[in-house]
Amino acid sequence: MRATKLRNRIAPGLLFTVLVLGFVTGPAVAEDSPTESKAKLAIELNALDQRGSACRLSFLISNKTGVALDALAFELVLFDASQRIISLVAAEAGALPRGKSRVKQFDIAARECTSISRLLLNDITQCKGGTLTPKTCLQAVLLSSRASVPLIY
Repeated sequence: MRATKLRNRIAPGLLFTVLVLGFVTGPAVAEDSPTESKAKLAIELNALDQRGSACRLSFLISNKTGVALDALAFELVLFDASQRIISLVAAEAGALPRGKSRVKQFDIAARECTSISRLLLNDITQCKGGTLTPKTCLQAVLLSSRASVPLIY
């Protein structure tokens, strides 16, 4: 009985300390999580649409890096249903103001959209703005897809 009373007195104090430390320092996992990074360059594959003999890739790109981008370009690899590489595509997205989102479309000539099973963001080839480099932009990128195929790293 005595041990129970002692434990009840210590537990509220310990709980208070844990809550205060958690409030002051914040959750420890937030800093380590790549999705919680402060600088983000979100690239969403929004749609694949057949336009005659070309497949149009539509991307929604959001600049949450904190600086205006003077130039952005990336390299994509397209895969078929057998996971074989069918094309390597260079895509220039151009300038993107800080905090702005833009839609960019790229036509892949002589390509059926149904032949594409996934896209790989192979590299960021150009990223100019503030102190950003292609490497730092690649580290800040967040990929997603609303299309019928995934966009992966």
